[in-house]
Amino acid sequence: MDRLYKYIGILMILLFLSSCSHSSQKAGKDDVNPNMSSTEKEVAKHAGTYVKAIQSKDYHKAYDMVSDVYKEAGVTLDDFTSDIDQSTLNLEGYKISVIGVRDRLPRETSKTNKEEKFYLVSLFFDSKGETREDYAPYEDSDVKWAGEKLWFHREKGEWKFFATDEQEGVTWKPDAYVAALTYVQALKNQNAEAISASYSNFYKQQGETLEDISDQYEQSEGNIVSYTIKDITDDLHIDEEDNVLSPEVHDELIRVKGSYYKENYEGMDDPEEIKFEWFFHLEDGKWKYLLADSYEFHNSAIYSFLENGFKDENQGEASSQGTAESQAVDFSMEDSKANNKKVMDSDFMNLAKQGRVKGIEVSIGDPIGPAIENVMGAPDGTGDAEGGRVLVYKSCHCGLGVDYDYENYPDSPVYTLHLPIHLSYDEVIQALGKPDEEGMSETDSSYTLYYTIGDHTLFVHRSDGASSGAPFDSITLK
Repeated sequence: MDRLYKYIGILMILLFLSSCSHSSQKAGKDDVNPNMSSTEKEVAKHAGTYVKAIQSKDYHKAYDMVSDVYKEAGVTLDDFTSDIDQSTLNLEGYKISVIGVRDRLPRETSKTNKEEKFYLVSLFFDSKGETREDYAPYEDSDVKWAGEKLWFHREKGEWKFFATDEQEGVTWKPDAYVAALTYVQALKNQNAEAISASYSNFYKQQGETLEDISDQYEQSEGNIVSYTIKDITDDLHIDEEDNVLSPEVHDELIRVKGSYYKENYEGMDDPEEIKFEWFFHLEDGKWKYLLADSYEFHNSAIYSFLENGFKDENQGEASSQGTAESQAVDFSMEDSKANNKKVMDSDFMNLAKQGRVKGIEVSIGDPIGPAIENVMGAPDGTGDAEGGRVLVYKSCHCGLGVDYDYENYPDSPVYTLHLPIHLSYDEVIQALGKPDEEGMSETDSSYTLYYTIGDHTLFVHRSDGASSGAPFDSITLK
């Protein structure tokens, strides 16, 4: 089993340790930000604390700084401790420093989660000045230093390690990452109930039982000791001539790439690596495991399920319950016109720099409990977004971005302010000036202008990015 750990790593934690550079790479100029904002400094501090906790083998502290998604997926402190201990990289020989922090780029953001807070931290591992000739931080290597980039996510008012930069798509579709993580951890734990809960409704329609799932697991998966989720994408990798799916179905599917290792079997010298490409389907707002082979999209039962939808006797009841809980309220053109005036006002950017918008009586950072109780009152409606909720208030033509479980955490802050607008590109530039960055998302058809103002960021969003003449329809202050 000693050789096993030369090849495997657990989740993203060991991936972080084992993927450190084995060559003299240099940090890119876009990663170094000598003039960090207060938020960036806060993230940098947490990142340094997290890595140094691992370095000093304070695993309990490091585990507390890992995103809750890992714990919810079933990753325990014992899992974390055991596999970090087996890493071949000796962090004790390094001086670790943060060399840069940045927000997400357009390709790392989707229109449904642009209000979430993710920051990428670039780290530099220096071997305290030893020469390459007399210092080797890990076996069979003369590397003097290494570097890594880690994503941190804001959760319940704290910055948590979320993933590495090498894991493509995790900040674009964090809810899909959580679904994939939960599913593969359930396989590792041989938890039939958790596996079943991750399965698409397609299997319920086909009459799959827990006993069936247990039998399939024992025959095919079994004895997983480690895994890595490497990529989440909407490129389904289906040949054009073989594509039988409608565009609407495509929008509800994603492909997850990764690998896991099985325990050594008799006669095997090394652990067996199994690479996977799994497809997840969006059902009732949650990503569910559907299949593991793109050719299966030709299966008549799967095709019918995807194109016609899942029908069962509980669907109507579930739908009505979801509507009652969401209480979605659409903004009108009158709301947009009212906000157009706010944006065109000469004080808009000055107030935004302070995390404020004229006509909204709360600011970014205000605790949501007192804001609701003493200032805003109960919202007129709510909407779900990846990583949180938006509380809709018709009185201010606005939405407040908060945590999912804000009702249980009244001290959690208001993260974002949302305004529906209806302004042309020229009108936005006239009011706000030239953006620091702009571009079309690589994952959907949206187009966004980005403004950095003090410790805050302003996102001016156009849903129809393909049409240059389409109006911008929303602003988010973060």
